[in-house]
Amino acid sequence: MTLDVRTLLALFAFTQALQVVVLSVQYAVFRSYRGTGAFLLWSTAVGIGTVAFLLRDDPTIGRAAIFAQNGLIVFGSLCLWAGFCRFHGRVEDRRLFAAVLVPFLFAHATFIWVVPDIDLRAVALCVALVATALLSARELWRARTGESRPVALVLVAGLLAHAAFFTARGALLLAGARVDDVWGGAAFNVAPYVDGFLLTNLVTFGLVILVNRRVNAEVREARDHFRRLLDTIPDAVLITRVADGICRDANTGFETLTGFRQEEVVGRSSAELGIWTDPRARDRVLERVRASEPVRDLELEGRRRDGTPFVGNVSSRLVDVRGEPHVLSVVHDVTERNAAREALEKSAREIRELNAGLERRVAERTAELTDKNRELEAFVHSIAHDLRAPLRAIDGFSGILEEEHAARLGDEGRRLLARVRGGARRMDRLLRDLVEYARAGSAGLRHERVDLGLLARSAFADVAPADGRGVCRFVVGELPAVRGDAALLRVVLRHLLANAVKYTAERPASRVDVRGRVEGDVVVCEVADDGVGFDPAHTGRLFRLFERLHAGEGDDGTGIGLAIVRRIVERHGGSVRAEGRPGQGATFTFSLPAWGEVDA
Repeated sequence: MTLDVRTLLALFAFTQALQVVVLSVQYAVFRSYRGTGAFLLWSTAVGIGTVAFLLRDDPTIGRAAIFAQNGLIVFGSLCLWAGFCRFHGRVEDRRLFAAVLVPFLFAHATFIWVVPDIDLRAVALCVALVATALLSARELWRARTGESRPVALVLVAGLLAHAAFFTARGALLLAGARVDDVWGGAAFNVAPYVDGFLLTNLVTFGLVILVNRRVNAEVREARDHFRRLLDTIPDAVLITRVADGICRDANTGFETLTGFRQEEVVGRSSAELGIWTDPRARDRVLERVRASEPVRDLELEGRRRDGTPFVGNVSSRLVDVRGEPHVLSVVHDVTERNAAREALEKSAREIRELNAGLERRVAERTAELTDKNRELEAFVHSIAHDLRAPLRAIDGFSGILEEEHAARLGDEGRRLLARVRGGARRMDRLLRDLVEYARAGSAGLRHERVDLGLLARSAFADVAPADGRGVCRFVVGELPAVRGDAALLRVVLRHLLANAVKYTAERPASRVDVRGRVEGDVVVCEVADDGVGFDPAHTGRLFRLFERLHAGEGDDGTGIGLAIVRRIVERHGGSVRAEGRPGQGATFTFSLPAWGEVDA
């Protein structure tokens, strides 16, 4: 029994056309996979080469058809090898590609046009096909891993059988076998086309399976990655079918939130599970999703499997799963956050109520303190007025006794009378200073531009005796303008200069300096003298009421003046301090708000 070669070639061409269609569809669908284009080029080249074989007897293009037939078959076989390389992530060696194709085409052309010899052409074709088959088999053998291993091994076996067949055919041709009539039905002529028919079908099906298995592997990998990603999300994720609300998938975060295991959730609806307290909650979400409205941060109340309540912050969107609309929902547990917020709001309310109560109590205490201060001030004024009147009477009557009856009093009587008059005057000064201290703390402040230089000169004229001004040198340096109450600040300078004059009176050629400087938004003023000074250890006592560092040394002070100074300066928002050394003088420094250009 013999086979008609033309019939076999026609069948071969038909199957090649089908293979081209299959690989074209594969290329169109999986174009992103490297190598699928080379597979399509292999099938197309072999198919065109098969058709070209049918034209070899044409007197016009016969030789060109023969050259094209075998050239395309070898080129297509090399494209198959290149496709395997690319499919497995490698780049084919283009120099090797050329090293196989170019010598074959040269030899093939030589044995067609220069030295026509059909047998030598067949030997050259056998060598080229064996080389390409071994290259493809080697590439598949190197990539035999995973689920593609069985298919790769089958293809390797087919390619090795193909290489063995053409090795044997080439050996027979070199040993003396002849092709003779290519259309003859002898087995030697038919066998190559049967081999090509079987190999191309085997490789085509193998390629389809290889690509599909890679797709399946990537789908599984993507699914596993999606599952890992889904389970990594700490929030609850739920995918439900729009049509009936049946759950299609849920992550471990959903199990953590609700207590329902995944296998209990899949295949059931949220209504069956009783997750949401309000059964219409899902309908509201679904209505908004269907209307293409974004559902974000929608708080819904739910129940866990054990019945404990929770509050979920729901965000949902519409997704397509296998052609069916589904709702993808992400639920963030805000139960603790809401509880913390409520606790914070409760604390804020309590704090506001407490503050309101404190403000009321402070206002009440302030009103009480203001009333008491007024009463105290009125009491001080009353006491001062009531006490100073008899003191003035004592001093006046004592003066009359001293002037009119001094001869009858004797020396001891006059001494005692002088002490009475001195005590009355001292008490009068004390009462006067107490009234001034009270006024310094309660009098309203006027905020005006004050020239400290003018105030200092005026205050020095008040405290320095006219006959002693030549002995005590008074120097007023640069004094910037300040903001404050001129009357009260004059009291400050009067007391400080009175102390300076008093404690430099015993020293010849003494000096009192008043100077100032600007530091930021304050003016720092200094009143310095070169008098008796004081022990630095007693600095803290200077500004207290009734503290007198030089008591018993002829000092007739009341111990209130510096306390008045501190009270007035602090009411202006400043501070006061003192520095001194025994026998080296003293410096009193106080700060006041500067009078800036904006305020002027």
